[in-house]
Amino acid sequence: MDDLNDIAIVIKKDSVLSVATITILRSGVMTSFEGTFQKNKFLFKEKNNAAKSTFLGKLKEGELDGQWIFENQNSSRIIARKTNKIWTIPSNCADNKWLKTFRGALNYSEAILTIQKLAENKISGSLYLEKENRTYRISGDIDLEKMNLTIKDNIGNTIGRLDGSFNMHNNLKFKFWNEKQNESYAVFEQTRHFQYGCIEFVDKNISYDATYPKLQHEKFNIWLENNIQNWLIDTRKRLLEIKSGSNNTQSAQSWCEINTISDGFISGIITNYDSESNNYQTNSINYTFKKSKSILLKDIFLNEPKANSEIMEIIQKGLKSQIYQEDKELKEWVSKENFENFVFQKEGILFLTNFNPIYNRISYLVPYNTLEDKLNSFGKELFIGK
Repeated sequence: MDDLNDIAIVIKKDSVLSVATITILRSGVMTSFEGTFQKNKFLFKEKNNAAKSTFLGKLKEGELDGQWIFENQNSSRIIARKTNKIWTIPSNCADNKWLKTFRGALNYSEAILTIQKLAENKISGSLYLEKENRTYRISGDIDLEKMNLTIKDNIGNTIGRLDGSFNMHNNLKFKFWNEKQNESYAVFEQTRHFQYGCIEFVDKNISYDATYPKLQHEKFNIWLENNIQNWLIDTRKRLLEIKSGSNNTQSAQSWCEINTISDGFISGIITNYDSESNNYQTNSINYTFKKSKSILLKDIFLNEPKANSEIMEIIQKGLKSQIYQEDKELKEWVSKENFENFVFQKEGILFLTNFNPIYNRISYLVPYNTLEDKLNSFGKELFIGK
């Protein structure tokens, strides 16, 4: 089909009334048709559906070229080849997606690299440099075993790039260029590897999928999957309601991006998107392995309301000098954001806005040493080691 969904078609030809079925393999949804098949051309109408979609086209020398026209007059082109084989469910949408961590040295500093392969050949993640006590954002592409990564700070300034590949031991060897284009080498040893899980559904009216990391920590996996399942249930209900009053096919996606993973906690964000609103919604993923529960700000601060108020003052003051400059629209948008999303890094808490199609996400780091007098015993133990 047009959107590369795997399907299976069965046609039973008859001189009077021919029948056909189209099965979307990822969801197992089958649609039945009946109609005519003459001189290699077919015209089928959907059975048991008052609105009736149409499946038409031609079959010649084992090659099918057709079109599935839905009730709303949207359509998908279908190209298929005749086979006697039993079809199988296609590769899971989490195949070839992974989360890895590495330890190495970069620019005379011990470094921790956390990366994930998500959509197609895209890489995202973080790079922590111990000497600077600072975390940078990573983004880029992977082609087979070769990677080209860009290193940026929290406000989007490029500070360098990494070009390299995996070796036979799944370690990484890079060439590193800094912002002055000085070249050096870096080697990273893989320390953790996790696969991704996926939940997906597709039929002719709606489609949705969610991808998420699966750790060797059963309670975390259950917690995350329950959160995703709740989103999927609400999303499916909403998409079906929208579909009943719209001619457009509805879709939604959800994906996780991990920023930090340590022996004590995992931290990142989950992004939800739906085609109807064309809106991206951001939510934090923060989980402590020791207590097997999510981490909220009230769990780490002595006085959460007071700490929140002081943190917002720090953020607004810091951003004003960093990014506002003469961009009035950016200033207006950021001033309305409450920075309710946050991720925990080695050196501090990174507070984030929601996603904006023009400005992406704006973030601001508040170091732990600034927050130490506000942290309770659990917060100090988790982030400062006290």
